[in-house]
Amino acid sequence: MKYCVNCGSEMKAEARFCPKCGQDQTVGGEQKNPTSDMNSNMQGGQYQRSQPNMAQNETLQRTIVKSQNYFNYFLTQLKKPTTDASRAEGYFGYVTVLLFTFLQSLMIYLLADQANNYIMGMFNPYSELFSLFGTSSYSYSMGFSDFLRIFVVLLLFMAALVGVSFGMSRLLGSAKVSWNHYLNQFGNFYSLMIALLIVANFALFIDLASASFVAIVITLMYLINFISVVMVILAQYKTDVKTALAPFYNILLTFILIGIVDVLIIAVLTK
Repeated sequence: MKYCVNCGSEMKAEARFCPKCGQDQTVGGEQKNPTSDMNSNMQGGQYQRSQPNMAQNETLQRTIVKSQNYFNYFLTQLKKPTTDASRAEGYFGYVTVLLFTFLQSLMIYLLADQANNYIMGMFNPYSELFSLFGTSSYSYSMGFSDFLRIFVVLLLFMAALVGVSFGMSRLLGSAKVSWNHYLNQFGNFYSLMIALLIVANFALFIDLASASFVAIVITLMYLINFISVVMVILAQYKTDVKTALAPFYNILLTFILIGIVDVLIIAVLTK
């Protein structure tokens, strides 16, 4: 048993990351014993008074540490997407998927807003003609609710993509991987896409993105989705020689099921 070098929490001797604050234990530092710190504070009569401040500082410090750990993980996966994700923190995959979905939604929202403004510019000169038919000219303003709708829909599609492929790996493989590990492994391939989406959104925001650049980003986005599923499935065959189905049929069946789930999602949303 040992103590975290950052927050002093008790943890297993072989653990690399603190389960409480996420601090990497390979970073140099003297281990803290929370019991001795508590006793010294109580002897000074400051334990009760310092508790709220300590809790706030610990929360802030834990957030900073987790953010730093994720940023280091992001840079590592950006350089080498095939890096083993078994030692990554459990929340890394969730952050990656949510960040990717958020940036993807933002890009679609900005594109839709530009298209909406273009259409308004086309129809507004004919407002007098529209009034002859008892209607006003085309007018619609994109808002936060539109962005939220896009985000929820894309999140559902993303959940279908990851969920179906994970279900297939559990169903057909003899080595049962955990959901967190699978999500981390899946998210390894999204670091490049996140970087491209950040650039694309910035270019769209300041009206510098050309149609060809946006088309390339969207093409890469769907291509990386496809590659991610294929790479994760193939990685399973390297560690699990008893997989019930050949790789080709596993990939084919996975994408067929993903397509079926996507069609069902569209049917429900447009009903």
